[in-house]
Amino acid sequence: MNRPILYITFLFSLILSSCIDSDLIDNDIAELNSQNDNVLIPLAIGNYWDYKITEIILDDEKNINNRNIINIRESIQNINIIDDKNWYELTSDYHTESILIRNYKDGVHYFDNEDEIFYKSNINIGDKYIVDSYQQTLTYVDGNDIKTITAQVDEYVELIELNRTMNFDNKLLKASVYKNYIISDNEEFNKNSKINFPIVEVYIVKNIGVFKELHYIEFDDNKSNAIVFIKQLTNYNKVLSNENTG
Repeated sequence: MNRPILYITFLFSLILSSCIDSDLIDNDIAELNSQNDNVLIPLAIGNYWDYKITEIILDDEKNINNRNIINIRESIQNINIIDDKNWYELTSDYHTESILIRNYKDGVHYFDNEDEIFYKSNINIGDKYIVDSYQQTLTYVDGNDIKTITAQVDEYVELIELNRTMNFDNKLLKASVYKNYIISDNEEFNKNSKINFPIVEVYIVKNIGVFKELHYIEFDDNKSNAIVFIKQLTNYNKVLSNENTG
């Protein structure tokens, strides 16, 4: 799968969840039962999340050149049935394409031609795993030359923190922090891909969803990072449904 070059992580916003099931139980039903701690995003038609997005443009000296601020909404509007399973369609004002997501006991899955996991639940800090492998093309400047390279990359997700304290509406919330990044066996690609493919950190609060998302560039001096994208939750609506959609 080929990813967009800047500011957009795969799944934008992506999106993210975990679930309980005896085998396969949808999140809106689990939500009714006990607000189970494993539920990260309640999936029901009518649920939405409002975000403030800040896009930060850097100049050649790594300084902030400009900021773009927009307000967007992500929402669940439809259910798609694939192989007798309900996949919730997550749409966003920020993206043209919707995403199909579903909760299983092991975490949040997405559907892109097949059922694949993205964010695992019940893992430990430092655990990382490959969620996708694909060919990625990179164009970069080398002195006075513009070069293009295509390499095989692996996309990783890593749990880097648990129980990060976040403040929302005068309430203290606890977030799990996931790190999303790509790595190639091609060192030339790794060396020159940092600006085009920022590292992404996603902060997930149980029973609410994606609370915050940061995209940042790690520079070669290993002493400075530059944030180029911030997505911050400002409001959300969670519908409790009595409909068994499993």
